[in-house]
Amino acid sequence: MQLHHRHSCNMRVKDGATEYLTKPISLDELDLMVERVLEQTALRRDHQFYKQRYQKLQSAHMLGGSPVMVAVNRLIDAVASSDMTVLIQGESGVGKELVAQELHRHSERADGNFVALDCCTLQENLFESELFGHERGAFTGADRMKRGLIEGAENGTLFLDEIGDIDPSIQAKLLRVLESGQFRRLGGTKDLKANVRIVTATNRRLDELTGDGRFRPGLYYRLSAFVIDVPPLRDRREDIAELVGHFIRNTDISHRNKKGASARVLKQLVEYDWPGNVRELKNVVERAIILAGDDSEIRPQHLTFAPGRSGNSSDVPFCEVGWVSHRSKVGSSFPVCCRAVRQSVRVYASGTC
Repeated sequence: MQLHHRHSCNMRVKDGATEYLTKPISLDELDLMVERVLEQTALRRDHQFYKQRYQKLQSAHMLGGSPVMVAVNRLIDAVASSDMTVLIQGESGVGKELVAQELHRHSERADGNFVALDCCTLQENLFESELFGHERGAFTGADRMKRGLIEGAENGTLFLDEIGDIDPSIQAKLLRVLESGQFRRLGGTKDLKANVRIVTATNRRLDELTGDGRFRPGLYYRLSAFVIDVPPLRDRREDIAELVGHFIRNTDISHRNKKGASARVLKQLVEYDWPGNVRELKNVVERAIILAGDDSEIRPQHLTFAPGRSGNSSDVPFCEVGWVSHRSKVGSSFPVCCRAVRQSVRVYASGTC
């Protein structure tokens, strides 16, 4: 009889049961088992959500079906597989680094590192050390050799953001890297090979900086071998609804709860000028998700725009856009509460129901 009972339990596990208990049932053991099963279930759901999110990031183009974004994606496809230097131009917040990441993901260097550096955040001496590295004793405090980002991005892509802000002395050294494929660490005497693809970005007009003498013409011509202009969000308003849906689906705060955006909200977002472009839209949507709380719909009162601006729109009927999280199958049936599950199981096990 005991062997038959064990065989029956084993069969239930093969059929999909996670755990089983034998009588008499210990309530303490039951509590631990229920907690373990709930944790494992939550981990599996989270793993599946982030796996799908990663796969989408790996395969997706820049979001948007507007003609200007179709043109951007075509340029990315055309140049990604080459080692050509690319200059990405556009206003702040349009997604220049995302374009650089797409170039890297679709290149033959995709298995290497993608290393990004904001050129306007470091002083000249720190920037040179960060980019090229330094030898021990190169300057006060350099007590050991340090590899720079060029070496850190070996066999991969080095992305230099806001390239128009670098000092002229650094421009000369960067030009040498592009022309010869070699560089020296700060304080070093040995030439090292730069096995890296360089992608740059700027929100300034480098041709104008070159004309004013603030940017080396030789470096400009090298960097602008292939140019991708990323349009501002106000020139691709037809992409806003898709971007809003993407931000809702991929925000950590909202992936546990179903969220939608009303037609009034979408109209308000489309009519806004977005001086901060896609970055500002993302911030507005994420803030709205927090302010909406448990509400299943983002409403106009949840939107907060930059000071002095508003996204006023005329009244239109509400309609829900069905962006459903990876937990929707459970959430649509009943809210899972660990305490409620434990209490229900304990009642059942004690035979009082």
